[in-house]
Amino acid sequence: MYSLLVADDEEFERKAIRLIINKNCPSIDQIWDAENGRQVVEICQRQRPDILFLDIRMPGLTGLEAAKELRKIHPEVRIVFLTAYHEFEYAHEAIRIGVDDFILKPATDERILEVIEKVTHRLDEERKREEHVKRNQDRLEQVSQLFTNELLATLLQRPLPTETARTYFEALDIHFSMGILAVFQVDYEAYPIRIESSKQRLLLKRRCMLKVKRELEGRMIRFLVHEQEDVFYVLILPGKDSSKEYTSEAEIQDLFQSLATGVRKDLGLPLRVGISHRFTQPEEIHRAFKEARAALQGTHVEEDVVVWQGMREGSGSVPRTEALIHEAVEYISQHYGEELTLESMASRVRLSSFYFSKSFKQYTGMTFIDYLSLYRVEKAKELLKDPRWSIKEVSAKVGYPDPNYFTRVFRRMEGLAPTEYRSFLLGKKGQDFQEKNKT
Repeated sequence: MYSLLVADDEEFERKAIRLIINKNCPSIDQIWDAENGRQVVEICQRQRPDILFLDIRMPGLTGLEAAKELRKIHPEVRIVFLTAYHEFEYAHEAIRIGVDDFILKPATDERILEVIEKVTHRLDEERKREEHVKRNQDRLEQVSQLFTNELLATLLQRPLPTETARTYFEALDIHFSMGILAVFQVDYEAYPIRIESSKQRLLLKRRCMLKVKRELEGRMIRFLVHEQEDVFYVLILPGKDSSKEYTSEAEIQDLFQSLATGVRKDLGLPLRVGISHRFTQPEEIHRAFKEARAALQGTHVEEDVVVWQGMREGSGSVPRTEALIHEAVEYISQHYGEELTLESMASRVRLSSFYFSKSFKQYTGMTFIDYLSLYRVEKAKELLKDPRWSIKEVSAKVGYPDPNYFTRVFRRMEGLAPTEYRSFLLGKKGQDFQEKNKT
């Protein structure tokens, strides 16, 4: 079924054409009228008719002018010009705009029906072609999806020769430059509704998969997904079209943290996520699969959202994040006298500030700032035993350029100022200190 807009400044002409078509053309199920060019543009913008009968000369915006505008905003419309014999000097311009036919006024019923039949036949053929193209595209998409699923499944099961793997990726129009593999597991126990069947679990997992896929698509990241038992794997393939290149561990941490948080927010389901190392060769996917699985086993389900990095080479069974926190702690012990911030330390160990802060407290039992302050105060207490060092010098040696700020931190940690602590240690005011504490 098709729709038609009849545009003519003469009401009699519009009514006559409408009557003829209503009586003889069942393929036209909707007809609109317009009496000037401006109405034509407005109706076409709003209703998007399939066919337009357009008087070539109308007051105000002419038919030719209206047709030019419509070619910009509604190029698919089929245009038939209504014209008088003496107006054929406009035919060249009309052809340049692109029209399907002309009807010479006054038109016979037969001529109007002939043009309608010719235009609707063209529309029928066009729709058939579009449907054929769409069917082929759908089939190609189905084949491509099956191939994609099988490719990732194969790569997870066993390593393939480099050239073979690259050939498969090229078949999917993927230029492999870098990949990251993640395994997602849904925490069904945390879902507010009791899950009683495997079908329910499968449905929830697939909803999580769909959410993750949409998030990655929104970030313009190429990816492959493979579903397996109670988990699903996502191989992300950042490229030049991605919103970020994801070359740093901080960016990768932020990406997967965001994905897991989005699933929890929208679906009420926390995800446990194990992430592999970054790799640049497709044959490394099989090893990345083992890393992601091992990383997943190291997550802590008591946390709302946990993202764990893959295993560091040579680190045995120590999870990567734990090793990075150990690295940070060791760095503090060597550089506590320098300027240290949470952001700079997170950058040093290649984690995002958010994830570093969260992980540091998880492993040490205190925040980064509290740990650093406590470490510096302990070092200051050792220096205060030596009267050769002034309070200002001690402050600078443990990383506090401002001695007043150092005094405030020290008092908060120890309950007394550095001068009082030194006096107590050296016994110069030990008795006074004891008396003061009694009161």
